[in-house]
Amino acid sequence: MSKKNYFVTFLQKFNLSINSLLEKYLNKLKFIKLSNIVNSNKALLIFVALIIFFLSYISIPHIYNKLEVKTELENRLFNKFNINFNFSKNFNYNFFPRPHFTVEDSSIVENQIEISEIKRLRIYVSLNNLFSLKKMIIKDVILENTNFNFNTKNSDFFLKILDNNFLETSFVVKNSNVFFRNIEEEVFIYDGY
Repeated sequence: MSKKNYFVTFLQKFNLSINSLLEKYLNKLKFIKLSNIVNSNKALLIFVALIIFFLSYISIPHIYNKLEVKTELENRLFNKFNINFNFSKNFNYNFFPRPHFTVEDSSIVENQIEISEIKRLRIYVSLNNLFSLKKMIIKDVILENTNFNFNTKNSDFFLKILDNNFLETSFVVKNSNVFFRNIEEEVFIYDGY
């Protein structure tokens, strides 16, 4: 029995020591310090709320109808660059690292002739006016892994691209190929110099 009493008395003393430590430190806290803690939590809550609002704002294009966005972007690109893009069904919106639309397996068509096959097309948009699809601003257009078919019939298309004004929007072609084709649509091969 003495062992049980010893253990019970040990727990009681331990409980009293914890209570006295809590009372000692809680008494040191004053109302001013508590108000500082509450104010710092308000700042933290405001910061978290701003982050949530920002993430909600940049995710607004997810709400739009994909077909409307697709046709609006095709029209905007045609008006801006005079290039007729034909988007596929693989059309997505991403907001990291910055807001952009990604189109997989698209093409450029001129006079019902396919001029290029584009594996990935990225259209970066401005952070301004994401609420309105009509007021969305295209900042950059990046074509990746594109195969261009160049021949005498579509040579004016490539000259037309070079005549565009790229002051407000950049047009970048990455990791792409240009195939020179003859009249029979065969790829021109250079055997020597």
